[in-house]
Amino acid sequence: QLPQLVVTATRIPSSEDLGPSTITVISREDIERSAAHHVADLLRFVPGADVRITGQTGGQASVFLRGANSNHTLVLIDGIRANSAFSGTYDFANLTVANVERVEVVTGPQSLLYGSEALGGIINIVTRRGAEGVSGSVNAVAGTNEWGEGLGFVSLGGQEVSGSLSGSWLSTDNNRENSAYRAGDLAVAGDWRLSPDLALGVQASAFDSKTGLPNDRFTNDPNDEGRVRNKLAAFTLDASPWSWWDLGLTASHARDDLDFDGPEPNPPYYSGDVVTSTQGQRSQVDLQNILAVAAGHQLLLGGTYEEIAADHMSSSSFGDTEMDPDQLSRAVFGAYGFRADRFELNCGARLDDFSTFGSHETWRAGGRVNLPAGTVARGNLGTGFRAPSLADLYYPGFSNPDLVPEESLGWDLGFEIPLGGKAARVRATWFVNHFTNLIAYSTQTYRPENVSEAKTEGLETSLDWKVGAGWQARASYTWLPTAEDQTSSTRLLR
Repeated sequence: QLPQLVVTATRIPSSEDLGPSTITVISREDIERSAAHHVADLLRFVPGADVRITGQTGGQASVFLRGANSNHTLVLIDGIRANSAFSGTYDFANLTVANVERVEVVTGPQSLLYGSEALGGIINIVTRRGAEGVSGSVNAVAGTNEWGEGLGFVSLGGQEVSGSLSGSWLSTDNNRENSAYRAGDLAVAGDWRLSPDLALGVQASAFDSKTGLPNDRFTNDPNDEGRVRNKLAAFTLDASPWSWWDLGLTASHARDDLDFDGPEPNPPYYSGDVVTSTQGQRSQVDLQNILAVAAGHQLLLGGTYEEIAADHMSSSSFGDTEMDPDQLSRAVFGAYGFRADRFELNCGARLDDFSTFGSHETWRAGGRVNLPAGTVARGNLGTGFRAPSLADLYYPGFSNPDLVPEESLGWDLGFEIPLGGKAARVRATWFVNHFTNLIAYSTQTYRPENVSEAKTEGLETSLDWKVGAGWQARASYTWLPTAEDQTSSTRLLR
């Protein structure tokens, strides 16, 4: 059986057991064994990840990595940036496992290869693709509070052409007045291998949900409603012009629509009708080249071009607001990798240039050593950043166009020990992250400023045990003794 290949940590396909980065992979087999229907439920098993869901089913689901903020988690779908073009956040509430082949989670600053938002780490959702032959699956669930849920997937194809179609729906009334949730998504993908050295791929997905919003637990709003619509389309090209050169090109466009309708009454303050509408669009082109310069030596060279734009409108008894900002960014990055039988080294640097605030540099270095008895030691040191979102920079009355990026400097040391041959595996990683220029609201200027600093320090541990006869056990524990807001000398709110 060939080892599962992962791509997130280095952009170069390799086994999850190799490489210096701390990476957790949730495979399709893991997903089916877990019986989870949402990716947020899967992430609860990941060391260093804290999943918080606000309210009932359909409420916002956020993931915090190594004590960082939720907007310090970069979310990718097949390597394509999925964070909101307007706020920079990502809501996991709407992501089911119907179209997920595996989930790759890399903790620690990772801006070297992916740029903004990767202060705490990266979560890459790898979608299911068509395979040779015909296969499919259907799953349905029913429960209390008028709960109904279905997931389906079908794949067909041959050696040269393949395709897949997946979809899911969920409907529940939840257990409060005006808290019903209705959601559905559909995804299609196709791959065409023109020759052994050239392959093309296309994919498209759409999601639509409506959620009743009953307000806090002390008041009931009878008629507020939120709606979320997401669309994504992407084209990929993979080529090997020569045996020493692999080229990858991805072009994508995503649109996110977020609407809120709050007609009277609006407790507890009983203001008039409130309506907001936000559309965010993100267009990206990503190019990477993997060059095998000598035996055991590889160079990764690439660049990205991205345009994001937002159109926001709100209307209430306090007045009307409108904004339509945009941002252009370009980046170049390079990394060097060396691999021998018992040692591996990766290092690199990146330069991003934004039309809103200028340039920012990041770097990272890491190594792995294979010790006797199958033990592996890893270490990493690197930086990350989060560019101010369009909402941070331009939202009327609550913004600051002079903001600069939030930054992090982090390092980790860890080991991995096999037990009982290879039936069990123990992993432990000690990490430290320093965050500076964090954006917080200032009571002196009455707008957001780069005024906060924080530090997180802790230990991630996990145990994976293949018990036998199809049984598997997994346990993880994260200890976070230091999670300090160094500006106020208090523990972070979480």
